[in-house]
Amino acid sequence: MSDFSGKYFSNFPMNISVYPKKGYKFRGWMQDTTSNNVIVFSPNYDKYELIATFEDESDTLASNSIIINEIMYKSPDNKDTKDWIELYNNSNNIIDISDWVLKDSDDDHIYVIDKNTTIKPDNYLVLIYDKSEFTSFYPDIQNYQGSFDFGLGRGDIIRLFDKSGSLMDFVEYKTISPWPAAADGKGPSLELNNPNSDNNNGLNWNASFVELGTPGRKNSSINSITKVSNSVYVFPNPTKDKIWIVPTNKVINLIDIKLFDTFGSLIYLEPLKSANADANEIMIDISKELKGLYFLQINYLDENGRFQTSFIKIMKV
Repeated sequence: MSDFSGKYFSNFPMNISVYPKKGYKFRGWMQDTTSNNVIVFSPNYDKYELIATFEDESDTLASNSIIINEIMYKSPDNKDTKDWIELYNNSNNIIDISDWVLKDSDDDHIYVIDKNTTIKPDNYLVLIYDKSEFTSFYPDIQNYQGSFDFGLGRGDIIRLFDKSGSLMDFVEYKTISPWPAAADGKGPSLELNNPNSDNNNGLNWNASFVELGTPGRKNSSINSITKVSNSVYVFPNPTKDKIWIVPTNKVINLIDIKLFDTFGSLIYLEPLKSANADANEIMIDISKELKGLYFLQINYLDENGRFQTSFIKIMKV
């Protein structure tokens, strides 16, 4: 920790905060037994030494934790979803996050997660600012909770504490490079491109490939998205349970959507579906199907009104 110099007033308490690097967990202050990473003191002496202690948990943090995985801090003005934050369970265990605390850069901005809240492995929970706006834009998403009563800034810190006050994850995002500029009001969300990467590094985030992001489900990362045309995306691929067909901001008419197994048997049909940028995304649930290869057929009219047919190989893993 660097030395601090300057004029201080003994009657005015000061807050000092510390944040561990990835792979470490804040344990406490040598001057104080509290586990809170913020300590308050009055500078009544000419010299004051603060020592923060940390625990090495590099073997487990990246692969066994709840992480901040997606952020909508500035939705577009014409599609104002309000702010939301997606948490992801990057472990093999069900994790109880009851009474965990969400904060931004202001310690007075507090949201306490509901009791009896758990996240299953490889699952998500979205913390939202406004239920009415969120559900109007994402009507099919059920794994959300809120509302928190503070908005995120265009450049802010998001902090997640467990119920004992230990800092479990934090992201200090910005609106300048290397953070994706498109997430700043242009439509996309901020998406972490790999859950095992350092999510406090802007190089590890993308602007979502899908307008308004992918709350409550797998991120539309470049490794999992299929571009059918300039008007339709299909993701994730490979998938474990669901396939999403998403129209972009160009008008398109989806005539029908079919899914076949390798024997040519039709296992899903979505007929005569007309969609545009404001329409709901189409979701195909294949969670009960066997692992293996499937074929998705999409018949649609492209942006020039021409009939098109696309076949996509879908791998269930």
